[in-house]
Amino acid sequence: MNVFLRYEITARELDANILTGLIAASRGHRAIVCDWPMMMRGILLRRRQPGFVHMNSLTPGKSTLIFHRIFKFCGYRISSMDQEAGIQRLSYEDFANVRFDEQTVSSADLVFCWGPDDYDVLRQLYPEHSAKIIMSGSPRVDLWRSTFSSIYASSEHVIEPFVLIVSSTNHTLLSSRLHERLNSRRRSGEFDRNPEREAQLVGMYKEGAALTLAYFELISFLSMNYPELAIIVRAHPSEDPEISRGILGGIDRVRVDTETPISQLIRDSVAVILSGSTVALETVMSGKPLISFQPTETPWRDLGYADGLGIQAKTVEEVHTILSEVLNTRHKMDFKPVPEGAERKLLQKVYFEDGQLAAERMVTAWEIALKSDAQRPATGAIFKMPMKELQYFFSSAFPFLNVLFARNGALTEALSPSRNYKRPPLKRKIVAARVEKMRSVLGLKGSVHYRFRGRRGLVIEPCSDSNRGGWFAKFLGSTTASTNRGFG
Repeated sequence: MNVFLRYEITARELDANILTGLIAASRGHRAIVCDWPMMMRGILLRRRQPGFVHMNSLTPGKSTLIFHRIFKFCGYRISSMDQEAGIQRLSYEDFANVRFDEQTVSSADLVFCWGPDDYDVLRQLYPEHSAKIIMSGSPRVDLWRSTFSSIYASSEHVIEPFVLIVSSTNHTLLSSRLHERLNSRRRSGEFDRNPEREAQLVGMYKEGAALTLAYFELISFLSMNYPELAIIVRAHPSEDPEISRGILGGIDRVRVDTETPISQLIRDSVAVILSGSTVALETVMSGKPLISFQPTETPWRDLGYADGLGIQAKTVEEVHTILSEVLNTRHKMDFKPVPEGAERKLLQKVYFEDGQLAAERMVTAWEIALKSDAQRPATGAIFKMPMKELQYFFSSAFPFLNVLFARNGALTEALSPSRNYKRPPLKRKIVAARVEKMRSVLGLKGSVHYRFRGRRGLVIEPCSDSNRGGWFAKFLGSTTASTNRGFG
């Protein structure tokens, strides 16, 4: 089967998709790790060999249902794991009411869950679909294991000690302005489904503004009082990093990072400081000191679970006290970088078994689903799609057509353009080195090979599998690995 593993944000999802692709290829399948346009073009070329399209979420909306119909028309089945997770919240149900609904859950074939919390909530909300809701665990959590620590090993040169500050202040630094986000959600019908959601977004924006100012004050304080430490600010994937760079540009030893895998930054850091981020869970598993800096009340954000995992600090002075203790005692044998019981608390949110990877469970679920109810390849001409679906298909596969369709009024809901800071072109040497390390850890050196396709694509397949696809695929895909026009 062909499995399309679409990544929305490179730094957050690419490595986990590569791991899943390697597992799938080791079991005889072809995995295509790519962005949205390449996935849509690849589905067109691979209609005779269908399998699964793995999505980042099942967020309700008109476009989501149209794309699901397109995938089914082309013979593919649909699975999903929400990459925004929501597991950093005290209440997963509020998150689930925004990110799922009856239509999107019913049109999906498999819904993978991070752990007990989201699994239990989704089965309660959608009992008639409980068979398709699977507690697989997340491949992102697989990479938190010590087994994979070598893939993020630091280079041989000396790295300056640094403290990692994870920005998740929400809304204030986002690339889209508040009114743009509100208008987009009105068009998608989100406020019709959840009337209180508009007030929540505005409340989160206000809280985020206060939190942003507090974090900038903290960064300035750390720069003045810890000359031996650099400060790396990890911008949230939805934020415009140029805003932070402009504000923090005059502060010594501060760098805003958007590309380095967060796992590598956590492992290399002296300590991690954050507020309400999924990164808190990985930091606990890595055994790194975690400081939860929460200087203001944030009832709209509902991120108390993640904040509760770290050592609590409400003021800059409290952060100073905690960080000083961390630096003075981190080499002692009895040093405990995270609060007592944090690891046990973590297991409420993430499903973690030593014997099997989450990526393996996902591949097994795909295989069982296809075997139990074989999906027939699409036989009809692509142009037999309804006109609206056809317009969405071509505008997503070939983004330059968006302007044409929008000008003619063909698209009532505009498709968001690709943002390069979320999905920059793959740095092939870095990605290749990481894939090689993963293959080595998994023991797949001789059984799985890979090749880059285009600027943002990676095809992973068994070594015995020839590069099939026919003359049409070769014509469109430009068969060499160095081309920038491949479709997987």
